[in-house]
Amino acid sequence: MKKMVLMLLCCLLCAACTKPPVKDTVTRPAVGKVEPKPEYILYYHDYDNMDRGKREFTGKEVAVDPDYYKNKPLSRGDIVFFKNPEVHDSDLQLPEYSISRVVGLPGERVKVEEGQIYINGAKLETFYGGAHRGGGDLAELKRVLEKEGIPDNMRENIKNVVEAFTKMLVKERTLQADQVFLVGDDWIRSADSVLFGPVRVAGVVGKVLGYAEPPSVSADTKRMSREEALQAAKRLEPSPEAKWNAVQRMELFDIHGQRYARPVWTVTAVYPAGNKTVIRFDTFSGLQLSLGEMEPPGKEG
Repeated sequence: MKKMVLMLLCCLLCAACTKPPVKDTVTRPAVGKVEPKPEYILYYHDYDNMDRGKREFTGKEVAVDPDYYKNKPLSRGDIVFFKNPEVHDSDLQLPEYSISRVVGLPGERVKVEEGQIYINGAKLETFYGGAHRGGGDLAELKRVLEKEGIPDNMRENIKNVVEAFTKMLVKERTLQADQVFLVGDDWIRSADSVLFGPVRVAGVVGKVLGYAEPPSVSADTKRMSREEALQAAKRLEPSPEAKWNAVQRMELFDIHGQRYARPVWTVTAVYPAGNKTVIRFDTFSGLQLSLGEMEPPGKEG
């Protein structure tokens, strides 16, 4: 009788320790197309952090709905357009905005260990729940290493990726009520919550609905160079005494009632008296977005 009780207790303990995996039966890997609307933000994504082997999102313009989450909760698997948090790591240069996938929701416990995401202690068993690089997950990459005839440089590269995945560790942490955990689909190329921690829900600008069709720009669209931006600014404000500089960053702006998120050149002219002229240009169209004057420090007002 005692043996039966002990066996029953052991079975109950094992059942309690083995949690069923967390699944996502809604999200699909394929990316759809969406007709642009004035209320959407058209964001040009010039990076490969969401690549699953078919250059998904890389060099593509996507439609972002900034109002989507006003009446709907964030869901696991959603691809969101968000404002990157400030980081104090000088080696980690983040753009102003990016896109990534929601894997952990407010109040959940999230852990990453040996290339696998765990939610509340259970394995996240989805196409985005494990480490991924250029079309292959960790198991697929390991199988490739077992094959013969692979060039040495390719084998070494895959070996390094597998080693990086197996060593990747994010200790379990509980997300606050206003936090989500974001992970890009290509774990090697992505700068996300694995590196800089959870993102505030307030930093999520909107949901990525799909590729904008037709897009306003593409990877083949000619872009304004730094020199072209400087020359355009000097034609507007010719001054041999000014010291000129141009920097490019991702910004949100409107053109003819349509909202965009894409690179903008900000050209600054600094005059001997300390006053400045600041001119902004859309990198793709070359359109002047603004021209402003700044008084030297201590003379404002």
